Amino acid sequence: MDKKKKERASQKALAKKLKEVEVAARKKAIKNAGSLKGIQTKSSSSLFDLSKKEKPGKNNWRKFGFDLHPQVTFFSVIILTICIVLTLLFSSTAENVFSTLLNEITETTGWIMIFAVNILLPLLSILPLVNMVRLY
Repeated sequence: MDKKKKERASQKALAKKLKEVEVAARKKAIKNAGSLKGIQTKSSSSLFDLSKKEKPGKNNWRKFGFDLHPQVTFFSVIILTICIVLTLLFSSTAENVFSTLLNEITETTGWIMIFAVNILLPLLSILPLVNMVRLY
């Protein structure tokens, strides 16, 4: 039992050291990186991009209790408004289109739902009982 604890402590120490080395290497790579040429003008964002100090949502508009992303919100509102207006103006045509679409989706992809339920339901029922994944 003592041997397992020592091995576990050794693994944790190694993981911590590797993480520190990785962070240092990333910072060094970002510091020494040259400028990009071509279409890209900035480095692409990723989970480990340490070069940017911006936080997500920094450019959002916050007023009246709303937190809006301007590049997404207004285009979404325009598209939704157009769809709603067209549905209201052509209600009989929209009813036929939606019912046909619903029938096609149900007939052609109904097996996906049955498959997902048959796989996911037993898995999600057993998962809390078994310590399969240890997150730390």
